Amino acid sequence: MKKKKLIFWLLFVGAWVSAQVSFTAVPDKSSAKIGERIQLSFILTTTNNVDISQITFPGFSGFQMLGRNSSESIREINGKITRHYMETVVLMPQHHGRITVQPASVSVNGKRYYTNPVNFNIQKADTKKQSSDETMVFMDISLAKDRVFPNQTVNAEVRLFARTFDALRRRSEIEVPGMSDFQVVQISKNTERDFEQVVINREVFISEKIAEFQLTPKSTGDLVIPPFKLRVAVPLDFFEEKIIAVSTDTKILKVIDFPDNAPRTFTGAVGDFKFNTNLDKKTLGVNESLDFEIELTGEGNFSSINLPKIQVPKEIELYPPKTRNAFQATSSGEKGKIVNKYVMVPQYGGEFEIPSIEFSFFNPKTENFQTIQSKSAKILVLGDTRADITANEIEAKSDSTAKNSIQKTIDLIPDIPKEITSIFKKEEAVKEKLAESNEKGTPWWYLLAIIPLAVLSYWFFSQRKKSQKVLGRDPNHITQVFDYKPIIRHDLTELKNMIQLNNRDEFLNRSQKLLNNAVVFVNKEQRHYEVIEARKILSVKKSDGFADRWERLYNRIQLQKYANTNEETELTDLYQSLQQLIKELLK
Repeated sequence: MKKKKLIFWLLFVGAWVSAQVSFTAVPDKSSAKIGERIQLSFILTTTNNVDISQITFPGFSGFQMLGRNSSESIREINGKITRHYMETVVLMPQHHGRITVQPASVSVNGKRYYTNPVNFNIQKADTKKQSSDETMVFMDISLAKDRVFPNQTVNAEVRLFARTFDALRRRSEIEVPGMSDFQVVQISKNTERDFEQVVINREVFISEKIAEFQLTPKSTGDLVIPPFKLRVAVPLDFFEEKIIAVSTDTKILKVIDFPDNAPRTFTGAVGDFKFNTNLDKKTLGVNESLDFEIELTGEGNFSSINLPKIQVPKEIELYPPKTRNAFQATSSGEKGKIVNKYVMVPQYGGEFEIPSIEFSFFNPKTENFQTIQSKSAKILVLGDTRADITANEIEAKSDSTAKNSIQKTIDLIPDIPKEITSIFKKEEAVKEKLAESNEKGTPWWYLLAIIPLAVLSYWFFSQRKKSQKVLGRDPNHITQVFDYKPIIRHDLTELKNMIQLNNRDEFLNRSQKLLNNAVVFVNKEQRHYEVIEARKILSVKKSDGFADRWERLYNRIQLQKYANTNEETELTDLYQSLQQLIKELLK
């Protein structure tokens, strides 16, 4: 019956298997009313390949025999073969009172075995006929644990029970209810349809495992597991069957909250884990790529775990990780590992440290929080440091600006012969031009007026150059001197020439510098900008859309630097995108 509980199961099965030959008579009920159907099964179990004769049935006095059916099954456990032969008869009692069915017999290897006699208590029929469907087949769900923590997986096994093999011959697929409080994963399905004999309240039932599920609670409290359902075809006789719906009882799982002492880095991981990190190299050059892996192994709720993010020095470009899942659901939980693989590209030389990473989880076995930590790692990047590059760029730009300013001043002097400009280069040239001018009759006072002006200009710009070197410590002063518009336009022209020369590497390097100069132009501060910082500046001072386009272009260029392609069309497309971005920038 549906509400019968599974008891004395292990004791009965152990006794059953240990016997070499067992021959029993098992009714589906011991009491009935006149007109009800009774199924009486004669079950022969052997552990060897033996010679078996036909079963000799007793007379069924007091019953009308409605039908007869037979079945056979073979199971192998640890190399030991067990055979089940079963003959089932359908009987209908003809009168009330106590009716006894005498033992049946069978010959096994020449030795005769007898079943037990079976007694029935038959009552008078009611005016309303009662169906025995509910007592013939039922379904149950068993939980591996009845008390868990949030995110702790619990195994749930669904089984179908019937009094005869015939009641299990035809069934539908199981219907899984909706459970918003759980994450539900089906981890097994009985496709081969293995059957077992079990004892419930001293009655023999045929049991079949329908499916096994892994339930992971997402909240606390008394969580309800609704009924699982399916349909079975119950035979009434040789010619009729009835489709009935069976379902499990509603179950309650108690989910208790975590202790109050959760660490700062705890994000809901439950299980038992180990933490590893790995660098593929410790020495590399500027703009070379480096692989860094974070690996979490063990057993727990891998499906809902997010690994902690890493922090790197701002001199290193960090790309989003690629995640590889290598875990599977088992009867005791999810087992395996999660791996996050990062790609890092140092932009400057120097020695850098990748800090250690912490990961916290709750261990349900000890009912305590645990924190595991990776070791920090150091890498050596060969090349110019950030300080060296910044100092060189400042000096180069200062020299260029001073020379341009001197030339502009010279151009402003009216009607000066071109030869006079050589005075600024050498002292000897001044003397030669004085001599030439005297020979040609140039007024001496004209030259005397030009020389002080030239000397004054040279002194002025020399002093300005020195002050700029001092001001170089404050990038804001430098960018107030430089006009980046012509520099950016010049870079665009150079990029076009590099495409024609098919100089891919130089094109990509210059493109990144051009994008950095675009941020310098907007922020009025000359230095190298990291991607995250540049995006924030462009979002505030330009727009979110402009910042998005800038970041996508930067990432495309960075990926091209490590790609193995050398297609001119890709460079042309990058150039056009850069040209459109700069055009919008310089409006």
